[in-house]
Amino acid sequence: MKKKIIIGSIVLLPFLLVALWFIYGNAPWQKSTDLSHVTLANLKINAPEDTIKQEHKELVPNTEYGIIGLNLIPAHGAFKTWWYKGNLDNQSFNAISYQKKVAAISVTNGYLVQYLTLNGENFNGKSISELSAVFGKHYIIRGAEQSTTYLKYIDRVHHLNLTFQLGDSKKVYGIVLYNDKVVSFTP
Repeated sequence: MKKKIIIGSIVLLPFLLVALWFIYGNAPWQKSTDLSHVTLANLKINAPEDTIKQEHKELVPNTEYGIIGLNLIPAHGAFKTWWYKGNLDNQSFNAISYQKKVAAISVTNGYLVQYLTLNGENFNGKSISELSAVFGKHYIIRGAEQSTTYLKYIDRVHHLNLTFQLGDSKKVYGIVLYNDKVVSFTP
C-alpha cells in the first residue's frame, strides 16, 4: 500500500508542478508593467482608439494615456506604428516605456527635450545637440515640422539603437524595423 502511494505521488508530481507554475505565472501580482515579453509588433497598428486605450491600460497600467501615429523615415519606406506618449501638445518623438527602463521621449519645436526620464534620471530641458550625443552618432533627433513626426537617417541601417549614458554605465536599447512595421524592441 505504501509503495502504491509513493508511486502515485511520483506520477502526480509533474502534473502538480505544471499546475503550480501556471498559477504562479498568471497570478495577479505578475500582471505588472513587465513588458519584457512584448514587442511593438504585438501592438495593434491603426486599431480603433478604444482598442488601443484598452491595450494601453493592460500593458502600461497607472500611466497617462496618449498615442500618436508615427511615420518613421518616410524617405526609406514609411515605417508606421502606434507609439505611446504622455502629452498631446508639441511632441515630435515618443518611445514606449518598458519596465520604466525607457520612458516617454519628446522633443518640442524649440529643440528642447520636453520629457525624458530613464531609470529615474531626468533629461528634461536638455537641448537636441545634448540629446543627440546621448543617443549616439548614427541618428539625429529633429523637432516637428508642420506637425510631422520623424527621424532623419544618417545611414540606411534599418534598426535604431538608443544609447544612454547613465553615470558610469552605458545602456543600449534596440528598435528593429522590417518592411512597414516595427517588429521588435529589445530592452
